[in-house]
Amino acid sequence: MDQEYIHEAISMSIGDNEDEKGSETKRTNWLARQLSKQFNLPDHPVVQFITYVLIGFLIWTLLFLLLHDEVLLNGGLFNLLSLFVLAFAVGFAVSFAKLPPLLGMLITGIVLRAIGFFHVSGIYVQVVIVLRNIALTVILIKAGLGLDAPALMKLKFTVLKLGIFPCAGEAVATGILSYYFLGFPWLWAFLLGFLLSPISPAVVVPTLLNLKERGYGNDKGISTLVIAASSLDDIFSISIFGLLLSSIFSIGSLTMALIRGPLELLTGLVFGVVWGFVCSGFPHRDDDCLVLKRSLLIGLGGVVFILGSTYLNYPGAGPLACITAAFVTNISWQMQGWGFDKPNPVAQVYSQLWVMVQPVLFGLIGAEIDVNTLQLTQVINSIAIVIAALADCRMLSFSDRRIAQLERDAIC
Repeated sequence: MDQEYIHEAISMSIGDNEDEKGSETKRTNWLARQLSKQFNLPDHPVVQFITYVLIGFLIWTLLFLLLHDEVLLNGGLFNLLSLFVLAFAVGFAVSFAKLPPLLGMLITGIVLRAIGFFHVSGIYVQVVIVLRNIALTVILIKAGLGLDAPALMKLKFTVLKLGIFPCAGEAVATGILSYYFLGFPWLWAFLLGFLLSPISPAVVVPTLLNLKERGYGNDKGISTLVIAASSLDDIFSISIFGLLLSSIFSIGSLTMALIRGPLELLTGLVFGVVWGFVCSGFPHRDDDCLVLKRSLLIGLGGVVFILGSTYLNYPGAGPLACITAAFVTNISWQMQGWGFDKPNPVAQVYSQLWVMVQPVLFGLIGAEIDVNTLQLTQVINSIAIVIAALADCRMLSFSDRRIAQLERDAIC
């Protein structure tokens, strides 16, 4: 009897252990299934947003552990981080309304400056300048990697016309209207015109690359045409602006002001081509960290070009060198196997980087605008002048039959 009782107790104990093991196995299998499916989270923008929030929180925590009070309320670094986070959040929200995220980011910067929340001083003034230039470098490299060499050679004369004539027409129209409606002297009026006329690559390039990815105008080389023309447009505007500035304040010699434009163009092209060849040879294409090293070389070189050209007082050369280096490098990488059968991984790196630095650039640009110093009458007159000047620029663009046909093809 005792033996039967002991045998039954052992059997029950073994059964209980097997049930516990079975339950534990089921729990383990359930957890494994959930982990393998990422807890059934969808590929949704909200999930991406939460990811960025987590990254931002970890960055803030790390900075707090290193810098303490600077990342707390009223700290200089806290102001910067708040601007970037809010600009990203508002830009993310605006994108759901099918509007460009940069619009929300600009408005965020303007509002934070207007209510007195955002202000920088001391070393952070220089930090802001460097951050803006780094963000600009990212989008310029992204643009250079997206240029189509055959299309650029085919449209070289169209690039020249599109880069100069509409810009000059807009500047002249702005100058004339500013003289009559704002009461500016002639030189100051045209100075304002060439200050407003340059195209901003940070605004134009993301939109063009987005259209290119969706297949619009690829066969006609529309994105390549406009990106290349925008670089020439900037150099032309900066050169005439410098010439007018020298005439007004008698800064330097007039001869130097006249040759500044061609000199910036030549300098930007030479440095860009040379650095493009350097990045084509280094690192070796069989390097284990090829993508990382190539991304760093082209990126750090671009930052040096932009900061260095500003330091040497040749601001137009830096962006051109940046785009040219990326363009030359991309052609070389295509010859080495990237870009034809498989995508360029460096271009993908900079596409992801742009998502992170976009709120930095446009948030800081918005924060430069102090609406408290503006008068309503001046704002209305200025908006009217800008609209009229843009209309003149548009008419000059369409006056060239080839450009007009390319624009119609892109729309269709």
